[in-house]
Amino acid sequence: SLARRIIIYMSQIIKHSIQLFLVFCMPFAAHAATLSLSPASGTYTVDDTITVSVLLDTAGAAIDGVDLHFLRFNASLLELTDADSTQSGTQVTAGSLMPNTVQNTVNASAGTIDFSQLTGGGTKFTSNGAEVLVTMQFRVKGSGTASFSFDATPNSTNDTNVVASVKELLTLAAGASFTLNSKAPAAPPASSGSFGSGSSGGGGGGSG
Repeated sequence: SLARRIIIYMSQIIKHSIQLFLVFCMPFAAHAATLSLSPASGTYTVDDTITVSVLLDTAGAAIDGVDLHFLRFNASLLELTDADSTQSGTQVTAGSLMPNTVQNTVNASAGTIDFSQLTGGGTKFTSNGAEVLVTMQFRVKGSGTASFSFDATPNSTNDTNVVASVKELLTLAAGASFTLNSKAPAAPPASSGSFGSGSSGGGGGGSG
């Protein structure tokens, strides 16, 4: 009947639509780029040095670039070490994942890192695991809890992003937290006095 043919036709359309969705949409859904920090936690003491890396994982996606705008740290507890004293201002150490580092500035008093790295010449960058995008060194200058966080709002292009053909792929930007302790008080110096080494002479005998 006509009704049966219509039902069969519509079921075929639905079947092909599902197949097209799986072919074209699922590869994009599977690509979930992430940013994280290593280490993500730890306990340190005043004057210790902490080395922290920003790790990028594109989950197999071919990307055009990454923006860290901003990565924030607690500037009252941590002092970032300048990675390049030949340049003005303060910088972090850029990794070599992509050839063009177009932004690398630190506001040491505000505790913000602004960093961008891009591909070039029609090339793409792909990773199937976490790789080092940025390395930072900090001196612990106070006690407390020092937190790191990314400014990252889903689908926003004005903060931290991982981009492929103007498509935002970043799904997770995980921060870090460190416990910072004061130095233990110095032990008092050991006493160097001697005990009972002298002889006691009795009072001189009287002459009679």
